Amino acid sequence: MDVHEVERLLRARRCSLTPQRRAILRYLADNDTHPTAADIFEAVTADFPITSRATVYNTIALLRELGVLSEVNLPGTEARFDPNTAPHHHLRCVRCGQLTDIPTDRVRLEHDLPGEVRSASVLFEGVCEGC
Repeated sequence: MDVHEVERLLRARRCSLTPQRRAILRYLADNDTHPTAADIFEAVTADFPITSRATVYNTIALLRELGVLSEVNLPGTEARFDPNTAPHHHLRCVRCGQLTDIPTDRVRLEHDLPGEVRSASVLFEGVCEGC
């Protein structure tokens, strides 16, 4: 996530760039852990205690609408958010729960698929490098 580009998009839509909103942008740009809304709220309120949950949820919704943040929904977990909007897959660690991005070019299909595939989402489960 390019914070300056996102700020430009927000200004073009006449959205205010409050300190809390900037903190959310910085947190997402500097964090590749696919945080939940609660994670984002906790991180931002450490520096801006008056930040409301509504600010976090509304900013997430706005960033998703702008196409600079995607939602990752995995079975049995709350939604996580990913500032990497390029096509990619995920590896979920079965020990610690961490999500790791897997570039799509690292995954190949052995056979052609029938019809036209427009998008795909693959979740690998295994053990991450840290575990």
